[in-house]
Amino acid sequence: DMERLYAGFDLSTTSVSMTINGPAPTLMAMYIAASRRRGFDPSTLRGTVQADILKELQAQNEALFPLEPSLGLIADMTDYLLRELPLWYPLSISGYHIGEAGANAVQELAFTLANGFTYVEVLQARGLPVEEVVRRFSFFFTSGSELEFNVLGRVARRIWAVGLRQCYGIEGRVGALRFHSQTSGRSLQDVEPLHNLTRVALQAEHALHNNANSLHTNSYKETYTTPQEDDVLLAMGSQQIPLAESGDFRFSENLHQGAYALSYLEDEVERAVFRIFREIDKQGGVLAAIENEYF
Repeated sequence: DMERLYAGFDLSTTSVSMTINGPAPTLMAMYIAASRRRGFDPSTLRGTVQADILKELQAQNEALFPLEPSLGLIADMTDYLLRELPLWYPLSISGYHIGEAGANAVQELAFTLANGFTYVEVLQARGLPVEEVVRRFSFFFTSGSELEFNVLGRVARRIWAVGLRQCYGIEGRVGALRFHSQTSGRSLQDVEPLHNLTRVALQAEHALHNNANSLHTNSYKETYTTPQEDDVLLAMGSQQIPLAESGDFRFSENLHQGAYALSYLEDEVERAVFRIFREIDKQGGVLAAIENEYF
């Protein structure tokens, strides 16, 4: 099945994203085996596997194994990919599903960053080099309509960079947080669904102002059916038109950068995230907070 799925692709020039978590190590192994049978050198493969078991246990509820064995499998897979697939991102640490399960913007950001730092600890305990580990992390956040989403990506990058510097001595480009953004499925409505086009375009603008590394804009039919080709083209347009035709991004990442209200909001969101970090610390950390159902 894996070989049929990728039969039409040149895997050496294709970047593959596998949004899977519990079965990630197994499917990653199948993908590598299929590529070898087709004659590709695994070291040339490029892509991302989500593999984020912490948010599964916190929000999405599709874990296959208990927490500790799951983390062991992820550590095994990450160790292998660091050595054998240098172009591959072995962990996409996801807040989107936490938000879709009911977390607000600040909770999503705080829980996701806490999970990221936890994976650093887990993989460091395994003996993997922290600099190489964080270089191969990516993140995945919602871009919703709420005010906080105007600054979510920038605050995420600030907290991540400071945390890596203070806790692990990592500075510079290695400490840069890369993230994919998706417009908010839970914000869309099945009453007068064409208005979802406006909602998605607004949310895409938020993601673009946060300088997301990649962006997925939802179909306006997200709430009630799988999109067809025309719906997908409209969704693409809702990010392409603000980016290419509005003029907002011709000279500046964000025309509002440095504005008092925006800077104030960044600081407030950052303070709120640190308050949640302190709550998680009181539980004994992320792993203990999963076990006692804090999340």
